Amino acid sequence: MVTYFDLMAAASSKRDSDMVALRAGVLDLVSAQLSAENLMLEQIGMAPGEPGYYFHAAQMANNDGLKIWLGFLRDYILGHPPDGKATAAAMLQAASAQRAAAEDMRTAMTRTVATLLNDPASRSTPLADIAPGAGHLPPVSGR
Repeated sequence: MVTYFDLMAAASSKRDSDMVALRAGVLDLVSAQLSAENLMLEQIGMAPGEPGYYFHAAQMANNDGLKIWLGFLRDYILGHPPDGKATAAAMLQAASAQRAAAEDMRTAMTRTVATLLNDPASRSTPLADIAPGAGHLPPVSGR
């Protein structure tokens, strides 16, 4: 792993080999940022069934796909033979996880809106103000 100091030294030298290391190092930094974002999303702690839980899962799968692609590019930049088939398979797996989480999020939102439509007590909650389809809810007196 390239350190931040290594990147700054490479940026100032202008040597071809250092510029290659700089390009690869930037990809390492972006990958590390995506890993940190995934860790943050994991720590938020939403429960399965909540729409936000599936949004986080979709975002994490997206980040995983990006990290796979960044690793492929890093290998290519450094002149290492990248494994295109393994990269494509891993990216397809991440995309599949992202699609599944997005579909689960859609299902959870549909259930949430159905609850808002069918439960008058739910209409007076803050969620009723922001949920898709909430504009179709009859007004609740006292709000």
